[in-house]
Amino acid sequence: MSWPEAFAVRYEHWSAQITEDVPFYVELAREADGLLVELAVGNGRVAIPVARETGRRVVG
Repeated sequence: MSWPEAFAVRYEHWSAQITEDVPFYVELAREADGLLVELAVGNGRVAIPVARETGRRVVG
């Protein structure tokens, strides 16, 4: 198994622990007009909580 494949297996667990920045992005989304886009959305670690908390659609 290559390193990227091995990391991908563990990424979900690892990234689930990183939540400190999410409130910052939720607040930015509340202040934004128009479409919300998250570049490099990955597993939705930020996009899903932003959509849930704001009730807005997030494209990633």
